[in-house]
Amino acid sequence: MNAIKRYFTFKKIVILLGAVFFILFLAGGCSFKYMDWQYYEFKELCNTKAKRSIIDKELYEKSKLDEFYSTNPPNEKVQSRITKMYFKNIHKLSNKVFYEYETYFYDNYGIFLKGDEGRGWHIDFSEVLDCKPKISYKN
Repeated sequence: MNAIKRYFTFKKIVILLGAVFFILFLAGGCSFKYMDWQYYEFKELCNTKAKRSIIDKELYEKSKLDEFYSTNPPNEKVQSRITKMYFKNIHKLSNKVFYEYETYFYDNYGIFLKGDEGRGWHIDFSEVLDCKPKISYKN
């Protein structure tokens, strides 16, 4: 009799966990991001380390596209799904850094319905999520 009770208790737990798993799958847009610990690490990196810094506001406002160059080191893999991108804008004449940008990308896998009525519908199996850090001023 105890074996039967244990079986039905185990069955109820499995059904409950399966329902929770299915709800999280649908809440994530048919992806597993809410069940992936790397997604939460990505969100933490976005909140704590991602930045857009204007170091010299005057140079930033008056610089045109041909008056500066960007350092673009290779992207760094933080985890298997998290990538860090970092660059600096440097003014050509004064050789001063006037803008820094650091952001993170998360490779999200799932089933995503994309498109519209005019172009047609299609299914994608991955998308890239990124941070939009706020601008801060350094002087």
